Amino acid sequence: MNTLTVKWSGPHKLNQATPYYEGGAIGLYIVIQDHDDVVYVGKAEAKKGAMTRARSHRKKYTRRRRMRGLDYDENKAFVYAGHVAPKDEGLIDLAEHLLISYLYRTHWHQMVNTQKLYYEGKPPLKIINEAETSDKMLGRIPPCLPKEIISPSELEQIRS
Repeated sequence: MNTLTVKWSGPHKLNQATPYYEGGAIGLYIVIQDHDDVVYVGKAEAKKGAMTRARSHRKKYTRRRRMRGLDYDENKAFVYAGHVAPKDEGLIDLAEHLLISYLYRTHWHQMVNTQKLYYEGKPPLKIINEAETSDKMLGRIPPCLPKEIISPSELEQIRS
């Protein structure tokens, strides 16, 4: 099973200037409103860091939330940027799927049975979430995530 360590920085206000250390960071990002309402999960690719990607998808998640009858207030939105080591870039797509799968089960309750289906057929993965604590930044793990997330197939094996 592959293991991916994600170091989270943030929360950053969506409408603030991009912190210099987020410029081209590669990894994942989560947009949260009111500190616990998960709005969007995405991946940040080279030269388009988390803040840039989050801003560029603003219309997409605003439209999706309105279609579901949910509100969205940009003034209450925060971005958490999850950085991964360059050697782990190949796991970002898989990690994005696992985060979405996890959040379907824990936060987007209308799709409880989707978690296993969304991740089905994908290789086993374990995500370790850590707060980024370098001298440049002080981060927190997004409040919607535990310290570790394991793919559904691995969880079933552990439970049996």
